[in-house]
Amino acid sequence: QFSVMSAFSWRAYMAWRELQREHRFDIVHDVQSLGYGSLMMHASGMPVVANIHHPLSIDRMNQVRQAGTVGLKMRKAMFYPFFMQEVVARRMDRIITGSYNSRASVQQAFALRDGQITAIHDGVDTRVFKPLELPRRPNGLLYVGNSDDRNKGARYLIEAAALLRGRGVDFHLTFVDRPGAETAPRMAAEMGLSGRVTFVNHERAARGLGRLSDAELARVYNEAQVMVSPSLYEGFGLPAAEAMACGTPVVATTAGAFPEVIAAGETGVLVPPGDAAALADAIAAMLADPDRRIAMGGAGVERINERFSWRVCAQRTAALYEDVLSGRARR
Repeated sequence: QFSVMSAFSWRAYMAWRELQREHRFDIVHDVQSLGYGSLMMHASGMPVVANIHHPLSIDRMNQVRQAGTVGLKMRKAMFYPFFMQEVVARRMDRIITGSYNSRASVQQAFALRDGQITAIHDGVDTRVFKPLELPRRPNGLLYVGNSDDRNKGARYLIEAAALLRGRGVDFHLTFVDRPGAETAPRMAAEMGLSGRVTFVNHERAARGLGRLSDAELARVYNEAQVMVSPSLYEGFGLPAAEAMACGTPVVATTAGAFPEVIAAGETGVLVPPGDAAALADAIAAMLADPDRRIAMGGAGVERINERFSWRVCAQRTAALYEDVLSGRARR
């Protein structure tokens, strides 16, 4: 199969061969591809560690489940490479996952031993994503992510928004989506929500502007009353963590790593994945309780700074490099 991940890893291998002649790297860190090119680097004697957020089988399952026709289900199933990541992962010096939930699912899917896989939580750049002295938009809800990725559950947020409108709840939902996304804009139009939903990157693209910068995104997080992450699966949940770092409480699901990142009842509210009614209930309750939002926002900032900053992530990753290299030296 000529998947994106496989093609990229072969290109990376060829580039590494050229660069290695001059730079003599000590270790290679593969981020998310786990392709045959990475396996070739390892076979050449180079220590290789690899990050993976979750097995591609989860992507395949959610894409197939939500595909509307048999033909589309087959296309979605065939898009992802079969067996490649499993074959490569078992031969890496160490696999790193962004959460303990991901560690469990990757270890099971790839049949890895305990010593082959380590959980190091992903990090938030707390120098950029932090509380700012900005007024929050009245009843403002925020979604950040790729709505065309079925794992992100954007359709359930649109359905929840329709339920909120039917109950007479005042809200405005801002989508920071990829510019060419189709799922959420189409659903919002079909459900008559166009006046209640703004697609930031679509509007910017229409004006010839690029994506939001990190600093601009931090302002958007700070202006929202509630961040909503309706994912069906999350290997970590970076937008939710960034929102917490900015002092914005989160309504998310119990899927994947969210319960590790979000302290339920303290920094946010967790509901079952794929349940639009539960999402609507949680959002309505949060919008109606400003004191709770303020308390959760402050607790979120503290939690991210203590446990999920890039400094903590970098320290643990550097320690893992040293462990891999010292283990190679002993052997």
